[in-house]
Amino acid sequence: MKIIVELLHGLGDTVCALPMLKVLRDNYPQASITVLVKGMENAEIIRASIIRIDEFIILNIYKNNLFKNLATILELRKKKFDFGISCAITPVIKAKVFMNLIDSKKNIGIQHELNKSFDDLEDVHHFTEAGLLAIKSICILPTDVPKPYLKAAVTDTIFVREKMRIFNNEDKIIGICIGNADFKYRYRLFGKEKVFTKGWGIKNMDLLVQKLLEKNFNIVLIGGKLEATLVNMLSKSILSNSKLLNLIAETDMRQSIAVVQECDLVIGVDTGMQHIAAATGTKTLSIHGPTNPLTRGAYSKDAEFIESKCDCKYCYGTKKIYTVIIENV
Repeated sequence: MKIIVELLHGLGDTVCALPMLKVLRDNYPQASITVLVKGMENAEIIRASIIRIDEFIILNIYKNNLFKNLATILELRKKKFDFGISCAITPVIKAKVFMNLIDSKKNIGIQHELNKSFDDLEDVHHFTEAGLLAIKSICILPTDVPKPYLKAAVTDTIFVREKMRIFNNEDKIIGICIGNADFKYRYRLFGKEKVFTKGWGIKNMDLLVQKLLEKNFNIVLIGGKLEATLVNMLSKSILSNSKLLNLIAETDMRQSIAVVQECDLVIGVDTGMQHIAAATGTKTLSIHGPTNPLTRGAYSKDAEFIESKCDCKYCYGTKKIYTVIIENV
């Protein structure tokens, strides 16, 4: 049997889909499972879950040119998949069109069976739970929803521990994701003005890091290329502090998993790294503005949240609505 899972979404979405992939593999141990992802980082997350996946295919519709996308779709059609499973977060029309393009024998998911996507569930289910709903018609589901699980490779853990040797003390290590998470476009048709609706702001992050350093915590700054543009906005006194380790844009995904695994706590907005940290078993504190932590936050018993007070709660629009203050964090 050949199964393809469409998972063309962000890093946090990939983490939330891990329990669905695990249950799918447990139900079909002999099947060939292909997972369609946006990038290599997404594939590395799934590999760190120790779930056996036979093939990863990368398809970034917005970054690839039309001919490359068409070539990938033709390649998928040739594979003659028995089941095509749509990620719960994929919009209904997009899910149906895509599965028709790759011509799987049977399309699985809430889009195909309920004519709904995750956004239509009205905050009834966490995204992780919605992922299991997607495969309910073809799988025996466990009584308790499994939590996302990630484990860093030994070589990456050794690499990170060597980096953290600068902390010549036994004080707790707090990872800080200084970034603003993903963005939305305010005007898709008439321009590309990026709005970071989940962003708390670099000034707030700067103040938070200062206060934590004053309390003698060791701080690790975490992030990728997007966050690299924000580092220079931090106070010089912070960046030169001996209790701060700046690993922004210094680690790949495998090593980043090891970084958050080695922290005692990770703080950030509603971003993929919070989901990754929680899946390694690290405690997390996530600062939420326009997204509901009960349905989109890190899915872990050790995940805590602090929310913004605003008139437009959970709207996830294109307006900045944060009112979380430093002292509360």
